Amino acid sequence: MDLPLSSVNKPIDAIQQLLDALHPHALQQVSPPHKKFCYIEQCYLIQDGYVQLHRVQDGLVMYSASAPTILGLSSSLIPGAENFFFTTQTTVTLSTLPTAKATQIIECENLWENVSIFQSYVIRRMHETNSKITALSAYEITRNQLINLINEPEEIRNNITAVQYIQDHTRLSRSGVMKMLSQLKTGNYIELNKGCLIKINKIPLRY
Repeated sequence: MDLPLSSVNKPIDAIQQLLDALHPHALQQVSPPHKKFCYIEQCYLIQDGYVQLHRVQDGLVMYSASAPTILGLSSSLIPGAENFFFTTQTTVTLSTLPTAKATQIIECENLWENVSIFQSYVIRRMHETNSKITALSAYEITRNQLINLINEPEEIRNNITAVQYIQDHTRLSRSGVMKMLSQLKTGNYIELNKGCLIKINKIPLRY
């Protein structure tokens, strides 16, 4: 029942080769949790920590990622980067450089295959996330998000309530989510402490 947060294998080697090539040209910084970054003309090399990609129009979480990863790499190639932003969920070590400079380095180092592998992974992750919140009942969406949450790093789980996590990732109403969580807790299907998810016992497939 406790499925991995994602069933898509992360291409660590392809990502690390890109980081190794780009990092010498980037400026490193350490960001505290809950800081917001925009993509405009910047490439972000995430070396340590956990980040989330959001939609500007409503703040919905579109994609979650742990280091190592890269954000903003395709902003100069695909229109619409201004429609997204990302936030740090933990203390994050990252480096930044202009996207145009990153593109030049990738061209010189002949790393477009690595970029293709990495971008394919991101697309599959976003599709996987979307499939968990569309064409499903409110309970099925809630159940999927609880399974996602229990598989998040402990630092994430201990600093966000189950209700807030579900609302960040879906458009479900707060009252509806709270009602379902209350009933699941009463039935001993889940364990909560001050609203934070501690354990999933045996969560039913249907409400």
